[in-house]
Amino acid sequence: MNINNEEILTGESVSEETTEVISEDVAADDTASTLDVTQQDIEEEMSRYGVNLSEEEVAKETEELLKPAKKAIVQKPIIIATIAFLVTAILVSSVVLVYNAFFKPCINGTFVLAEAPDSGTYFVFDKDGNVSMDGGGIRYFGTYETERVDGVDIITSDFYFIASYGGQAQVTYSDNKRIMTLTFPAGSLEFIKTKLPEHEVEPENITHASADELGITELNIVDGIVGTWTEEMYGTYTFNADGTGSYLSNYTFSEYMGYGLGMEYTFKYTVYEDEILITLDYYGGQKEDGTFHYYLDKGNLVLDGVGYTKVEK
Repeated sequence: MNINNEEILTGESVSEETTEVISEDVAADDTASTLDVTQQDIEEEMSRYGVNLSEEEVAKETEELLKPAKKAIVQKPIIIATIAFLVTAILVSSVVLVYNAFFKPCINGTFVLAEAPDSGTYFVFDKDGNVSMDGGGIRYFGTYETERVDGVDIITSDFYFIASYGGQAQVTYSDNKRIMTLTFPAGSLEFIKTKLPEHEVEPENITHASADELGITELNIVDGIVGTWTEEMYGTYTFNADGTGSYLSNYTFSEYMGYGLGMEYTFKYTVYEDEILITLDYYGGQKEDGTFHYYLDKGNLVLDGVGYTKVEK
């Protein structure tokens, strides 16, 4: 009980009338405590602090003393709602995890065609819905989705694996999950799970046929072509200062390509007069040579008559 200095009075005792008034007030108050407080208890409490109060102040202090602590009735529904939300979130997350783990078909990994396991061509499916046909120096790519319809696993892809083998297919697996069969309207393709080999580009090892004929054994890099160059329809080339480079095209269902397809390749190159000699190395040990006639025109790189704009980084 807190008592301010202004409330301290002297010399007056608490009458029995005051006690009766207090009792009546307490009884009339629906929120009053059920504690049994007597006049003697009040006097002893005041005596403890060495003060005497007027009847009016005693009544006020007693009323404050007897008031029950107010319950935070607003907090209860908030707490309940919060718990309900957390429980719901946990249940939903659990259902999603169980579905993804046991029911949703998951194609993830690297495969080779059963008909040509040593071709050096690998089909890679990642968890994010990307699929590619990777030959080492060159890679074709697209996207895919999986779903289960009436107990049947279905893959839908904008990527065509071979010729007309693309779009939607039924997916089945061997018992050990090492063999995957995609059944398209055009027929079935069987894939065997494997690992993607490492691929390194060694620009200092010049193997281009034209370079051999010309007796070129050392790299020749022209500073003016180093950088990344792009053209809206034909894609993007990057020529690095170490003699490596890359190309990227993101065609998707275009009239130019005929079906959903992106293409990327990595290469090594050297420059001879007005030519860029490019070599692609593949997983199987094969290589492919290419040649560009080039010149620089007002800040643009022209390759075989097509102008590419430099990408500023």
